[in-house]
Amino acid sequence: DDKEVILTSKEFALLEYFMTHKGVALSRDKLLTEVWGYSYVGETRTVDVHIRYLRKKIEDPNSNEKYIETIFSQIDVNYQAIVPYHDETNRLKTSEPLHSIYKKEIIADIEKLVNDDILHIKGLIEKIDTKFVLIDNKKIEKKEFRNLNRPEDI
Repeated sequence: DDKEVILTSKEFALLEYFMTHKGVALSRDKLLTEVWGYSYVGETRTVDVHIRYLRKKIEDPNSNEKYIETIFSQIDVNYQAIVPYHDETNRLKTSEPLHSIYKKEIIADIEKLVNDDILHIKGLIEKIDTKFVLIDNKKIEKKEFRNLNRPEDI
């Protein structure tokens, strides 16, 4: 609607970064580097807090429409795996299946595919309901995509 929203400078910078990277999966570390700056020293959860405040200001709590999505919301609703990739022109070739999130319920399906001799991991992700998410760097750093699997999905 036409309601004015008042944002802090950091919330505005975060929203601007999301808008210029629409549809791209962004790690906390990437957001800290790009929005807070290289010199930021502090807790990475500050990103979560700022996103929560931003959501309260821009999203309608009575609506299912979300402007800022999490990777986990995707796996809970529609997909068996979330797989990051680097290049839109060759999604499968540039995918990172070892840095992916797999739903706990598909373990039996994965074991069956492995037993059926589908040993190539990229072949496996073609056979399950997979959501590919574009990431904005060419190489996943070791500190990115860590601890993505929730305890209930391990």
